[in-house]
Amino acid sequence: MSGNYLIIGAAGGIGSNLTKDLKRSSCNLLLGIHKNSNPEFSDDESFQLDGTSFESIHSFIQEGMKRFGNIDGIVNLAGNLILKPAHKVTEQEFSTTIDINLKSSFGVIKSAGELLR
Repeated sequence: MSGNYLIIGAAGGIGSNLTKDLKRSSCNLLLGIHKNSNPEFSDDESFQLDGTSFESIHSFIQEGMKRFGNIDGIVNLAGNLILKPAHKVTEQEFSTTIDINLKSSFGVIKSAGELLR
């Protein structure tokens, strides 16, 4: 398998494992990360982004198009999970979770629809 793939949330547990697998398959990758805490990601393959910002996601996909010419797939693994009882969750924690989980997904669909037609 080969191809050009964009991965949002590449620094997380699932994202870093997927990245390793795709690298072994000789895929071209652009890795969207919030903060590069993974020393296995080089600066030329990573792109810092905010998964809650439509503009940031749009820029990420544009960069992928610029680097590769075409995109074979986009994987969105940005996400947040609240691991405590609901009655202890603040409104801000809930809003942040909704922003990360839903806004990032919609942002990818929106930008991909605009850029990859």
